[in-house]
Amino acid sequence: MTSTFPELEVVLHAEGTSVSFPRVPWEGGSRENDGYRLDARAGDVLSVEISRVDGRDFDLDSVTYRFSHVLRNFSRVIVPDCGRFYPTLKHGLSSWENSNGFAVTANNWGHPFAAFVDQADRLALAVGIIGEPVETLYRNEVPGQAEKRDTLVVHRHRLVVSFERPAPGVRAGRVSRWRDAVFAQVGGPSWFHSLGDYARATRSYLGLGDYPRNPAALDPVWCSWTAWNSDDLTSELILENARLARDVGIRAMLIDDGWFGPGLDTREDRVANGDYEPDPAKIPDLNALIDALRAMGMRSILWLGPVTVSPDSRAFGKVRHLLQHTNGSPHVHPANGMHCLCPSSASARRYIVDMMVGLLRRYDVDGFKVDLYNNLSPLPCDAPHEHDCRPNVAGLNRLMREIWEAVRSVKPDVLMELKQNYGNCQAAGYGTMVRAGDSPYDTDINTERALYVAAYAEVTHNDYAVWTSGETVRDLGIMLVKQLTGGVPTFSVDLTEMPAEHRNVMKGYLDIYHRWKDLWMGANLVPQTGVMDVWQRRGRGRAWYALLYGARLVSLARDESIWLCNGTGQEDIHVMAEEPFEGDVAAFEPSHAQAYSGRIVFDGLTVIKVPSGGYVFVSAE
Repeated sequence: MTSTFPELEVVLHAEGTSVSFPRVPWEGGSRENDGYRLDARAGDVLSVEISRVDGRDFDLDSVTYRFSHVLRNFSRVIVPDCGRFYPTLKHGLSSWENSNGFAVTANNWGHPFAAFVDQADRLALAVGIIGEPVETLYRNEVPGQAEKRDTLVVHRHRLVVSFERPAPGVRAGRVSRWRDAVFAQVGGPSWFHSLGDYARATRSYLGLGDYPRNPAALDPVWCSWTAWNSDDLTSELILENARLARDVGIRAMLIDDGWFGPGLDTREDRVANGDYEPDPAKIPDLNALIDALRAMGMRSILWLGPVTVSPDSRAFGKVRHLLQHTNGSPHVHPANGMHCLCPSSASARRYIVDMMVGLLRRYDVDGFKVDLYNNLSPLPCDAPHEHDCRPNVAGLNRLMREIWEAVRSVKPDVLMELKQNYGNCQAAGYGTMVRAGDSPYDTDINTERALYVAAYAEVTHNDYAVWTSGETVRDLGIMLVKQLTGGVPTFSVDLTEMPAEHRNVMKGYLDIYHRWKDLWMGANLVPQTGVMDVWQRRGRGRAWYALLYGARLVSLARDESIWLCNGTGQEDIHVMAEEPFEGDVAAFEPSHAQAYSGRIVFDGLTVIKVPSGGYVFVSAE
């Protein structure tokens, strides 16, 4: 096994030729080739700058960063992604066989970051590129598809991966120099740790500063999206659920798709995206609804897809000249028929910002959920309107920043939920929480998606948990432990029809969460294992732990208060004390009925009973 950094080659594609800088030194240095100069400066990352030797501007297509390393049998590959799709692509073959590579584009604005995990579930290698927002294409070159035939190339016994910036179809254009930073790690406890390091390096290199902190982002949310068709959304439905939501510990009501008319899942033939005003048949008085929620102590969050415009909407005719075009024709999302406002157009961005500021001023909502940026085209906009930056990723970055600055100028404590498709470690600064991608009735995919975000975001929200009366109390308890692991618990369930025992499970867990939720602020989640089935959050004398899936062993530090949750099917939990301590222990069923209490000495390895789907509290001395 090698512990050396991978070989790095940087290839410049400019002025109709390609210029290679092989074996770029990780310790830094300068190289010249064919009239171009590469300057590399070592630090936490390797800063790379490319310019002409004579100092003149040049016409740049793209730059390729190619890494070559010893090939191993990796147990997992974390591909460049926003965190939504990697759970189904994490096997080596899924990466080797993907000849098109993995693109970071406006509809999947993820991280140019890849990680490779060894057989012991520890990080073997992580590589990434840090720079200004731009489309990027990642490819597994070896192992990978043969150039002319559908067969795998593995005989070279090397791992060769590359990042091309900008991606094919986008050109850098006329530049005086090109700057990026290269991130690499060899070895480490997990890919989760490495992604966190990459995110911190990104924020430092780009000077992004601190993420916004709003304690209200830690409050559990109820959402109208999953459990209902958008045609069924009404003020009465929201208020009926709000009364029960308040009693179980939910503090915000998210009024989702369809509040303005037919939504994406409508039974009607038309949708109304773009006409973001209340549908009088569903919500006759939005101000009154928000006032009623506020009187209950509940915040209101309003959904909208800022860039999406339906051809059926009244807005379509007004903004037609600001819509994205690709290859000379209007861009239409293939799944839902939506057009998109071009984020690289200053006029389109101004239209969107004015719309959102207007909604905020007229209805005084507490926040927004912005969605459907993933409807944007992965190809650059070529519409005959002005572009003040390179389409489309750079424009999306500007749009998100301008929205955030504008709504905060009206309401400094506004909430802004981003979805992980566009809530990467740069864009997470334009909101108060990043939510895992849609995962209805799939708790484990939700957890994996949320954990990707938790490596860097200030506050992570789960996707909204939904279930039926068919869930057992034990399984519901395990689901809630997984929600607590992923981040802030969120829900899309009809509380008016929920069995009383289910509401009791929710209320018990959320009551405890509210007492402990300060631990959920900041990138405070840490896995104890490389397989990431044991997790912890610690701070100010308190520690929270969770075991998931088949985990049996957890390491406990000595803290004044410990909350240990069992998200597994076993009840015998092995506790390894980092140092001997004695404490009072109280164990609880997922129904929150006490199972037992007593005093236990934790010295070395100790086996304790923790009900499946339940938890124990330990007060240490």
